[in-house]
Amino acid sequence: MKTGVPVHARVQQLRDKGAAKVDPARMAQIEALAARLADQPDAVKALLQARMEVALHALEERVAQAPHPLPHRTNAAVRRPQLPRSADSPELASVIRFRRSWANGRAQERIAAATASKPRNAGPLNSHMLVLQALDMMQALPGDYLRRFLTHIETLQWLESAQAQGAPAGKSKRKKTR
Repeated sequence: MKTGVPVHARVQQLRDKGAAKVDPARMAQIEALAARLADQPDAVKALLQARMEVALHALEERVAQAPHPLPHRTNAAVRRPQLPRSADSPELASVIRFRRSWANGRAQERIAAATASKPRNAGPLNSHMLVLQALDMMQALPGDYLRRFLTHIETLQWLESAQAQGAPAGKSKRKKTR
């Protein structure tokens, strides 16, 4: 126990050591007790100070046993809402939103280009027509679903064109056996 150090100084030391990350409930309790301590009569102040000493001692031990001290976040950082970021993408939230809206707009352009090249006399089971019908229905869904579907379609188109380039059409590589 640190008996010579003022209570407010001990609370500030705990904040600096990242005690709010180690035990946020106990840190909130200590801060509430510290706020109430100043305006109380002497009898209540003695009781609150005893509770505060026990809570401070327990939190100081807990912080000392923590694997590594965590930096304290300022209140301004707590109040600012942020989009989730991955560790390898340190982009700003506005950049992420812009990139997402740009991708949605690009997906709509690709759908418009695909529907413009609709075959005229296609049958009901024509794969191109079926894909265009699916795209028309999926435009009502959120952008992520639509972009993922477009990626699958483009992959299938690429595979089809790669297969057509690799093997001549109409000729089979198998030999007939009798």
